[in-house]
Formats: sequence, C-alpha cells, structure tokens
Amino acid sequence: MMSFNPSHSHLHTVDELFFLLQSTGFTDPQFYFTRTTYNIIETYPKSNQ
Repeated sequence: MMSFNPSHSHLHTVDELFFLLQSTGFTDPQFYFTRTTYNIIETYPKSNQ
C-alpha cells in the first residue's frame, strides 16, 4: 500500500473500495461523485501530462 502507481490498476482498486463501501450501506453522494470523476479520468486519460 506504500507504493502508489498512477495506472489503471489503482483505479480498479478505487472502484473496489467504492463497491465495499456500498455493500456496507455507505451511500455518501460525495463519494459517488468522486467515483464518477475517477471513471471520467479512466475513460479520457490526460494527454497533456
């Protein structure tokens, strides 16, 4: 967990975290918005980086 690599694999891990939170009844709209933002970043990768 110490090594953080900005790749699609970490986005998949974030998605699993949201799934875990949802399965435990955690339904904060802010987290759903953050998840949508991550999905947008994954779908449209930055080309100016």
